[in-house]
Amino acid sequence: MSPSKLMSLARRGAQIGASAGGGADPTGAAIKAKLTAWWSLDEASGQRNDSHTNALHMTDNNTVTQGAGKVGNATQHDRGNAEHLSHADDDLFTPAGAFGVGGWIYLDDTGFHTIFSKHTSSGSNREYVLWFFGDSDLLKWYMYPDGGSSSVIVTANDFGVLSAATWYFVMCWYDEVNINISINDGTPDSTAHNTGITNKTSPFKLGSYNTDADTLMDGRLDEMFFLNDAPTAGEITWLYNAGAGRAYADLG
Repeated sequence: MSPSKLMSLARRGAQIGASAGGGADPTGAAIKAKLTAWWSLDEASGQRNDSHTNALHMTDNNTVTQGAGKVGNATQHDRGNAEHLSHADDDLFTPAGAFGVGGWIYLDDTGFHTIFSKHTSSGSNREYVLWFFGDSDLLKWYMYPDGGSSSVIVTANDFGVLSAATWYFVMCWYDEVNINISINDGTPDSTAHNTGITNKTSPFKLGSYNTDADTLMDGRLDEMFFLNDAPTAGEITWLYNAGAGRAYADLG
C-alpha cells in the first residue's frame, strides 16, 4: 500500500475516533472556555446547581418543581405560586464587554412570561431581561445602558411567533456592536448598541423579574447557561444540535 494511501486511512481513522467520542470536540471546548455558568436543571426541587466551576447555584423560591426536559429533566414554573430561581448579585453576571445567555424554553401558555432577568420593576437597578409578550407572541430582549428606564430592545421577528407547549432554543447575546437574539439556530435579529450595561445590584433570576403573578413564567426551562463572551454562529449551531440540545458533559 502506498504511503499516501496509508496517510489517508490514518486521517480517516482519527476522524472516526473523534466523532465516536475518542477526541475532544473543539466547538464544545471553545464554548466551555467562554462559560460563566451552566444550569442543567435536572433536580426535582430545591437548589439548582451550577455544573461549571463558579458554583453559581440558583436558589429555589416557592418550590419550583420538575417536568420533562429537552435533555433529561427541566424546571416547572407555576406562575400562580410565584415560582422562580434566583442568585444574589454577582459581578460575573455583569461582564464588562460581550456576553450571552441561552437555553431551552417551553411556555405553558401564551401569556406574559419573564424568561431570565437582572432587573427590578422600578428604580435604577436594571441591566437586562428577556420577556415573552402574549399580545404579539414574540420574544424581546432588553438591555439598559444606564441602569434606569432607558433601554435598547431587540425583537425576535425573524423567527416570529412562538406557540405554547413547544420547546425552543433561545440565544441572546451582546457583541459590543449589537444586541442579538436567535431562536432555534435561525437568522438572528440585531439592534445596534455598543455601550454595554451598567453594573447594578439586582439578583439574576430565571423565570421572574419581580414577584407579581402576571410577570412570572408559567412553563419549563432546561440547560440554561451564561457566557462571558459572544457566541459564534458555529457555536450556536452546535448548542442547538439540530433540535436535540446539549448537556454540560458534551462540552468536554
